[in-house]
Order: sequence, then C-alpha cells, then structure tokens
Amino acid sequence: MWIDKQKTINLQLEMPVRLSTYRKGNAIPPLPGTNIFHSTELFHVFEMTRGYEPLLIVAYIGNRPVGKLLAVIRKSMRLFPPAIIKRCEIYGTGEYFDEEQNKEDLFGEMLEHLTNEVLCKSFLIEFRNLENPLFGYKAFRKNNYFAINWLRVRNSLHSKVPYERLSMSRKRQINKALRNGQHQVCR
Repeated sequence: MWIDKQKTINLQLEMPVRLSTYRKGNAIPPLPGTNIFHSTELFHVFEMTRGYEPLLIVAYIGNRPVGKLLAVIRKSMRLFPPAIIKRCEIYGTGEYFDEEQNKEDLFGEMLEHLTNEVLCKSFLIEFRNLENPLFGYKAFRKNNYFAINWLRVRNSLHSKVPYERLSMSRKRQINKALRNGQHQVCR
C-alpha cells in the first residue's frame, strides 16, 4: 500500500492514533462511511478532474479507521496576475466512525496534519459547509485559521425589487455606508 506520510499521535485515548495521507486513489483501502463529501468516490472524481489534486487523511487506531477528511487542492488559471492560484477546499469537518473517541481532538490532529501537508502547496485553505460552526473552534484557532462572514445572496429577481428583499439589518448597513459619502437612502 502506497502512503505518502504516516504520523502516530497520542490523544487522550487508550491507543495511539495513526494518520495516513493518501494521494492516489488505487492506494486507498475500503473505508466505512456514508458522507459523500469525504468518500473515496469523490476522491476518484477529483483525481480524474484536470486541475484538482485530492488528498485523503485517514485516522486509524490499530488497523481500524476511526475518521477521515477529504481535501482537494484546486488550481485556478486566470488571464491577469496572479495568473495561477492554488487553493485547498474541504467540505465539512470530516467523518468519524467511533463514537467512543473524542471527535474534536481527532479533528484537531487531522487539521494540524492537513495544514502541514497543504500549506506549502496552496495559497488558501478553506473549510466550507460546516455543520456546526463551533465544532473544532479550538483546533482552528490553534492552527491560525480565522472565520470569514459571507453575505447570503438571494437570486430571486422576479418577485420583488432588490431593495425590498433586503433585511432591516442589511438596510441599516447600507444606509450607514451611504451616509459616509452618498445622498441616496434605501427604504
């Protein structure tokens, strides 16, 4: 079996946890789990897609997998500088198979391992679609991650005029910004 790197760690567990990084789909052993965003099937799709470089981190106790995290390094090519940007994207916080293990500690070790693997290859590491925004907060802070608030975009343009669809808090934000230099007010 071809494994890029292995790392053995001790959490507050009875047995040591071994982390393995898989970069080739044919080296991945059969793994449990039902989450599509951390599946070997999605790994194979990313592997066959041009400009995508997947990696799967699997945590083992003995020979039994207890968690996995799928990440993909995506290469974007543009006409204007910076012409080539590589970014790492992860959907969710992984999948865990052993209810007895502390998921946050296990995620923290997988996150540290992922960060060490990917940071030299990508400009940005982005976690998307987090099920619980507070899950892994300590691990994210320890590895120098920070949260970014995103605007929610509503694309239904036929039902109302855009300024009528804005929430009251968004209207206040716009009005405050407009008071600093514009004469138009949103009502």
